[in-house]
Amino acid sequence: MLPHELACFNQGALPPAICAEIIEAAEKHGRWLRSGQVGYTSDNFVGDSRTSSETWVERYEPLLWVRDQLIAAATRTLDKYLGSGGPQRYFYESRVIRYQMGEYLRAHEDNPRPLSFHENPDHGARAGHYYLGWRKVFTLVFYLNDNYSGGQLKFLQSGQNIAPTTGDLLLFPPSELHESLPVLEGTKYIVTNALFYAD
Repeated sequence: MLPHELACFNQGALPPAICAEIIEAAEKHGRWLRSGQVGYTSDNFVGDSRTSSETWVERYEPLLWVRDQLIAAATRTLDKYLGSGGPQRYFYESRVIRYQMGEYLRAHEDNPRPLSFHENPDHGARAGHYYLGWRKVFTLVFYLNDNYSGGQLKFLQSGQNIAPTTGDLLLFPPSELHESLPVLEGTKYIVTNALFYAD
């Protein structure tokens, strides 16, 4: 039984072959940095609330094809579960996140809106696309592999742990308290994004 926090759980949203290509491309072409502290304010990029590393997708030419795959899969999922109508959709930037053995993400809620340039000049300048009046509706998490142990996504309200398989897509409201448990063996790869609706 899945926790009620999940708005959508689409098994096999991405083919395993595409997931493997994304991992290979990210390792070859990405610029891996220590993940910022949860919240992404201008003064807390380094901290111990998450110990993973990450690379942005849209900022590196050899990885741009990944966004097309992700948005297409997310759109199919949204249309299937929530219908194709409704407010205009806007997808944020994508990050491939790598959790090696012992790495984790502590309990948190996701930021409910994109940060403005004034709140975070560096991040805003690099991203280049923040819009006032957009609401973050869902956090999106694509699972690129499952050949590791540990690393489950835990929703604290229900107390349930989720261990998706390669290609699965999870969507849940950013206000849900969640954490990624430590990886016990192997390396876990995910891609995160966020869906905004125009008010």
